[in-house]
Amino acid sequence: MRRRDARWCAVLAPRVASAWLLLGSILVAGCGGDDTMPPLIAPDSGPPAPPVPPPLDATPESGSPDAGGEDDAAAPPPPPMDMGTDASAPIDSGPGPTDTGPTDAGTADAGPIDRDRDGLDDAFEDRAAAEYLPFLSMDPTDGCPRATAIFRARPHPDDATLLYVEYVLLFERDCGALGHVGDNEGFGVTVDPSVPGAEGILAVRAISHRGTACHSATTCGRSTCGGVDGCAFGTRRGVRYPVVFFSAGKHGGYMSEDACDGACILTNYCVLADLPFEPALLNVGEPDAPLVSDLTAAGAITSAGGWREMDLFGYDPWGGDDFGGAGNVAAQLMDPELVPPTCR
Repeated sequence: MRRRDARWCAVLAPRVASAWLLLGSILVAGCGGDDTMPPLIAPDSGPPAPPVPPPLDATPESGSPDAGGEDDAAAPPPPPMDMGTDASAPIDSGPGPTDTGPTDAGTADAGPIDRDRDGLDDAFEDRAAAEYLPFLSMDPTDGCPRATAIFRARPHPDDATLLYVEYVLLFERDCGALGHVGDNEGFGVTVDPSVPGAEGILAVRAISHRGTACHSATTCGRSTCGGVDGCAFGTRRGVRYPVVFFSAGKHGGYMSEDACDGACILTNYCVLADLPFEPALLNVGEPDAPLVSDLTAAGAITSAGGWREMDLFGYDPWGGDDFGGAGNVAAQLMDPELVPPTCR
């Protein structure tokens, strides 16, 4: 119904009801009815008052990037994360096949669920991947920006009290020089889960054009990372987050604009975007206990999401095949070179 029709219905409905009440009263009186019978509906008091809107959420939204000073309206940091299990304990992979079907959320007191058998609660992994995602800077002139993101979260291989999250951005196309269908670019983050938000990010490493002649690894981190460059920053969720830069069209990932500009035989150039790219995040689990075997069935690469390159539909991130004309995602998810230092 159109808004104008709805407004007239709101005005006329009480008046029509009142008319029917009056007619009913006349008929009752004519039949010897009780004149004191209460009305069936309330008297007409005009159109109903509009509902009172809820109070506005005062939580500040993400602002434009701030490469230097602090954000004036920074949101209060969330409490530290509970990893759900003892991350320092040995990981028991357990017997039996992996259940890759839908997760049964169970009841609130069902306890941690660890379907990928890495010693971490799956719900914790999802929260951590979102909370510790760096500021992803995509060039606004990029001609093929459609992308989704998958991740693998596990205890850091060099310090089980820390968390290591590896993200892989999957683009529908590389539309730069020598472009092709599919493009996968990865970066890893070392996280202290006892420290909430951006402050819990200790180091970030990106590898651009992995396994090609343009292969380049860059790292940034805190001052405790001896010998590692400091990070560039952009404002995400109202606070300063380390930035990962992605080159226009080619999508190579770098930890600084200087490392990006002119890289790969003058084909890569980066800028600090006004707002971060916030892709959907999908936990693909572990090599021996995958959570996803079909990115289309999992809702990551679909026609409804705007994807058109059918060669990418049904892709298995753990299957060992190349992602279209790009690289092997399974090998990327297990690449030890992508693991940043612990910075302790």
